[in-house]
Amino acid sequence: MVETNNDKAPEQALTLRQKLNLETAKIAWHELQVSFARGNIVVVDADYDLIEVAEAISQDNNDLISQLIASGKVLRPDANWVKQNTTLDTTFWALVVIPFVIIQKVS
Repeated sequence: MVETNNDKAPEQALTLRQKLNLETAKIAWHELQVSFARGNIVVVDADYDLIEVAEAISQDNNDLISQLIASGKVLRPDANWVKQNTTLDTTFWALVVIPFVIIQKVS
């Protein structure tokens, strides 16, 4: 016989935004180099919400993503961007939304 505890309130489901926020961590650039080489890095401008971008990508919100790319708030970095904006120890906030690693420079 399986015993259950009916006195416990069921856990409330987390929203997508809350889940993404919990999965965000700091990481050094040298740990992101393989993802960069694979073309999987997405950079979010420091003035924009990293979680909002991750949410838009995970929900395939192509309209918002296109607007953010056009405004320069989101970009796919190239070698020139890396050279100008990183050292091996540059720290980023990072969040994985497969297949992408979405990053934002720690200020």
